[in-house]
Amino acid sequence: DAATLARVADLEQRLARIDATSAALVATADSAAAQSGRAEALLAAFAARRAIESGKPLGYLEGQLRLRFGAALPNVVNGLIGFARQPVTHDRIVTQFEVLAPQLVGPDEASSWTKIKRDLSGLFVLHSSSAANAPSPKMRLDHARLCLKEGKIEAAIADVRLLPGAKAAAQWIADATRYAEAMRGLDALDTAALLEPKLLKDGAGRPIEQASPIAQAPEASSAP
Repeated sequence: DAATLARVADLEQRLARIDATSAALVATADSAAAQSGRAEALLAAFAARRAIESGKPLGYLEGQLRLRFGAALPNVVNGLIGFARQPVTHDRIVTQFEVLAPQLVGPDEASSWTKIKRDLSGLFVLHSSSAANAPSPKMRLDHARLCLKEGKIEAAIADVRLLPGAKAAAQWIADATRYAEAMRGLDALDTAALLEPKLLKDGAGRPIEQASPIAQAPEASSAP
């Protein structure tokens, strides 16, 4: 009868609401678990940064990096683990730079022909705008020192490569390059923890499939 049909329709509506509520709760729980996984990954990345910057071994963090970031950034993870086993700190790079500084601005001992050309250049004045505008070794050294102070390692390396005594800094350049690469790797971990859409994993090794809440939705960028 009509009353029975009405009761059935009411029950169906209630069941639909329950199903919708249950789905929303499951989605919320999944989202909360995903964001918790991202937060834990970010903490692992932060702990790795502190260990590497202080020159300490990663210890148990090696396993955490492999578990959480190994699928998304295998080369970065392997590079950071290798670097931490033979660490170079910022303080060491700065100290080595200051020890080398007198040699860096000194004469280049590359070859006799280089010395001859340098002597000849003193006999002739070449009016070249590029030569006139080129910074002196002292200025370049000071700029490299400032870059190191500000953490701009790659810029400091570029300056040192152009100094007359760059040959004496071969080992320093190698150490500073390794350090710069490690810093880029740590930045990549931070970015992956926040934004990696597919390959980041939680503490149980399960993929974090939910998008990060700070990731920009595709349609947002195309909105007028």
